Amino acid sequence: MASTIQVDKIQDQGGNTIISSNGSGTFTSNLPGVGKIGQVIQTTKTDTSITTSASFAEFDSNFRCAITPSATSSKILITLNMVVGGDGNTCHTALYEGTTAIFLGDADATRPRDTVTITPYSQYQTLMVSWTYLHSPNSTSAQSYRVYGRSNGSASFYINRTHADRDSANYDGRSASSLTVMEVLA
Repeated sequence: MASTIQVDKIQDQGGNTIISSNGSGTFTSNLPGVGKIGQVIQTTKTDTSITTSASFAEFDSNFRCAITPSATSSKILITLNMVVGGDGNTCHTALYEGTTAIFLGDADATRPRDTVTITPYSQYQTLMVSWTYLHSPNSTSAQSYRVYGRSNGSASFYINRTHADRDSANYDGRSASSLTVMEVLA
């Protein structure tokens, strides 16, 4: 036999509301640390990609996270851990929401603006690109977070593999990358 208890709020002995619900599954809490993360979405990339573009382009349309904030006051915490390989040339990465870059360094002369610049110095090396960014979309519309990249115009760089990509049990392993978004409730 199953039982169901339905309430719209829970109060302490003093009549103070501890947890309340709006009836649609959204809870509000007055307890410290309770109900602060509204949702968590993660996508992983376990295959490989290559980028040769001299202008920013999305690495992989399957390596993105979409989240719909429950309130305009919510913030979105974005965390990337991505493995990059190259052959001694500079790689630029950037965080986008849709087709708009949202986390870039300041403009300065002719220097490229990006989120992280990385230079794997050896064709046998991979490096971890990691960033965390708290975005305030001020919206309840779906947000689609994406990772863009570009080379220095004359080289390639790789996701989840080395440039050399030797097929050997001792070298050049295949790696995994992740993109995680969390709604932080206000």
